[in-house]
Amino acid sequence: MINKVFIIEDDIITSYIIKKIVEDNLKNITIEIFGNGNMALAALEDKASLPDLILLDINMPIMDGWEFLEAISSHSIQKTIPIYILSSSIDPDDLEKAKNFEILQGFCSKPFSKAKLEDIILKSFN
Repeated sequence: MINKVFIIEDDIITSYIIKKIVEDNLKNITIEIFGNGNMALAALEDKASLPDLILLDINMPIMDGWEFLEAISSHSIQKTIPIYILSSSIDPDDLEKAKNFEILQGFCSKPFSKAKLEDIILKSFN
């Protein structure tokens, strides 16, 4: 059951598209959008309001996706939260780097779509 999703994405248009796809396909969902990893990390401090899924961009200002993954890897969160990178990067180094993070569930290329959301749900929530 997915009740809350964190979208960590600095591009406003991309954030809106992802939010719309999630809202249209998951009912009674709460979505929080963060423009960088640092803002999302601060929100994770509220243990009563943890997300069920995190959709994470790589290239962002202040704290990028890689820095967020490093920070959350050493964070003491009691809940296992599936994290998926959503990136326009096709750099093989990024795909390889993603394999170094055990907490990462997958790497999806942008643009985000209903089919990609369905795939994430099947892999993480069934």
